[in-house]
Amino acid sequence: MSNTKDINIKDIVYMAKMRNKNTDKNKIIRAYEYASFMHKDQKRKSGEPYIIHPLNVAYILAELGLDTTTICAALLHDVVEDTSATYEDIKERFGKDTAELVEGVTKLSKLFETVEEAQAENYKKMFIAMEKDIRVIILKLADRLHNVRTLQYLRRDRQIAISRETIELYAPIAHKLGMYDMKMKLQDGAFKYLYPEDYEKVTKELEKILNENKIYLEKTKNRIVQELRRQRIFANVKIETKHLFNIYKKMKEKNIKMHEIKDLFSIKIITKGKSECYRILGILNTIYSIIPGTFKDYIATPRNNMYQAIHEILLRRRWGNVRSSNM
Repeated sequence: MSNTKDINIKDIVYMAKMRNKNTDKNKIIRAYEYASFMHKDQKRKSGEPYIIHPLNVAYILAELGLDTTTICAALLHDVVEDTSATYEDIKERFGKDTAELVEGVTKLSKLFETVEEAQAENYKKMFIAMEKDIRVIILKLADRLHNVRTLQYLRRDRQIAISRETIELYAPIAHKLGMYDMKMKLQDGAFKYLYPEDYEKVTKELEKILNENKIYLEKTKNRIVQELRRQRIFANVKIETKHLFNIYKKMKEKNIKMHEIKDLFSIKIITKGKSECYRILGILNTIYSIIPGTFKDYIATPRNNMYQAIHEILLRRRWGNVRSSNM
């Protein structure tokens, strides 16, 4: 959904049921009704009803296919911190697991001498909870993602602080968990507010280059789709653009122009089994030439977080290079 404030409980239930057949619709609705009641007089910085935030966090988790307990915790994640509700209230109404997830993401109320000390203690609390249940950090990532998406309503100093923390702490955690899409969304969202002028420049230049190469990208994709069909291989083929923050970081680190980035665009091919990956690899290497030294097999040797794919950069006849990723 393009406009996050339009999310409602029906959207969450629908997405949750679509991603996870074991979803308990009634429990999610009860959690929403309780959270809505407890937050009824509260507003966000935008002036919107506070319940919009937990609704959006819950929707992000529903998209990821998380279970009923985690989605309920998302709807309830601020009631202990921001209302009169207690851990025992949540435990009694929704069970111990939900209450512990809420407790895991609830900030400490203890007074500290400095902001840094309070932040360090909150991080410590969050990571201890994460050791017991990984869903705590996944919930926290979803919470941070929606907060980043609504940074326009905060003061400039808060935008900078939250954006820097997002890039330096939360995005690396998402990476370690293998949640690459979450990582990219967090980075790009924070990039927009941390370096707004650079964000604008990168966005405009990328759009220009994409428009210049759009026809060729589509032709390349269509050729691959046709060849896979001819070989009776079922796969999802899509064009992907390197994320904005990664583009910015690579340009800065290597002191290069955007058009010099070899994997600015990629053709991602997703299939069900490992054998199909290697068959597709053979087809690609038959119709395109590989650039020496760019082949990486993360299927034979998965990354530490169990990411599995085959990467290679293929030589284009008319312009630069295409990066192909097979999963």
